[in-house]
This record gives sequence, structure tokens and C-alpha cells, in this order.
Amino acid sequence: VYLIVGRMEIYNKGQDLILECLSRYPDAFREADFVFCGSGKDADLFKRLIEFKSNIFFYEHVDNIAMFYRRADVVVIPSRFEAGEGTPMVLLEALYMNKPVLMSALPGADMYLDKRSLFSVGSVEALADSLKAGLFDSKGEGVDVVSLHSEASMIKNFSGALSSFL
Repeated sequence: VYLIVGRMEIYNKGQDLILECLSRYPDAFREADFVFCGSGKDADLFKRLIEFKSNIFFYEHVDNIAMFYRRADVVVIPSRFEAGEGTPMVLLEALYMNKPVLMSALPGADMYLDKRSLFSVGSVEALADSLKAGLFDSKGEGVDVVSLHSEASMIKNFSGALSSFL
């Protein structure tokens, strides 16, 4: 089970990359399920795009996202936000839940994920190769994601950055 969580903005969040991957390589993913969770401006379009797909499931409104993380084998983050999405909350949630992650090689992603868990931004071929290889890992194992992104940690980092300007 591949889990894709996030705002339903097909181009920016890269959900179209997964649909294109499944379209180009249907035999490679015949036994896999792809579960999408999230609402947004493209939700109705997405529903139409997956209408006749038997291994794609879409949950627009989710009350207990932790249940989806627990059942997932891999969390996929195909985002195209190269200009600086920051650290995606989905990445932090996946790491907190000790789930392997496959993610677009956005700036800063290598702080959390090994190289083999990253694929070229916007590349259907790289995504397909990574999914087929099944080599997902993270540097997050054993990392205290909660403490790393705690209020105290953020204040300390902000204070350090601010003092470098003074």
C-alpha cells in the first residue's frame, strides 16, 4: 500500500505523476494499492481521473490519518514545490510513524531521507524506477522528529539566525 497525503492540487503536489506512472507501467503496479488522502481545489478533477482505476483509492476527508499511516507500507511525496515548500508535514508524520518514504528530491529532503528514497522532481520515469526498485529508507529512524521540530528548537534556531544578522 502506497499512501499519498496532502492537499489535492494535482500539479503542485504531484498526484498526476503517480497517475501517469500507473498509466505507463500498469503491469508493474497491478498488485499495489495507491491510497490518496486530502481535499483541495482539484478533488473533483482527481475523482474523475481515477474513476475506473481499481487500485486507486481516494479519501477526501479523513478523521484519523494515523490509521492510514499505520496501514501504509510506503508514504510517497511526489511534490513539485521546488521553490521551497519547507519541510512537508507529511514527511514528519511519516517519519514519526516509522514509515519508509519515497519523495521528490526537494531542497532539504536529504536531511531526512537517504538518496535512494529520493527521485528527480517531476520525473515519472524516476518515480516509476524508485517504486519498482522498492528501496525506501530514511535517516529518520531513531530521529526524534517531535523534539527536532519543537517550539524550543525553533526558537533556538531562529535566535541563532537572527543573531547572525546583528
